[in-house]
Amino acid sequence: MHVYVNEVSNMKSTLKHTEQGETTNRIQQFFNLGNVLIALSSGAILLAILLAYFLHHQLHLTIIEQVIAHLVIIVAPGVIKVGYVMRLAAEHAFTFNS
Repeated sequence: MHVYVNEVSNMKSTLKHTEQGETTNRIQQFFNLGNVLIALSSGAILLAILLAYFLHHQLHLTIIEQVIAHLVIIVAPGVIKVGYVMRLAAEHAFTFNS
């Protein structure tokens, strides 16, 4: 009976350790996704500003392409904010799980 109790206790601690490792991995993925969103959105804004305001004459952009560039300038900051909130949530989860 005593051996059975020890085995159950070992199984519970192993399961808890595995779940904690999986949770930490998911939090890290969430943090990385936030970083990727921030980086890609920042790059998209810079490219859209270049296209919409500086290079549209040289590249002979159509009106549709210019409108899309201007829309990216409007939408991308919102995506940066979402990425930043994801980073904050992941950091909070890291400190909570530690």
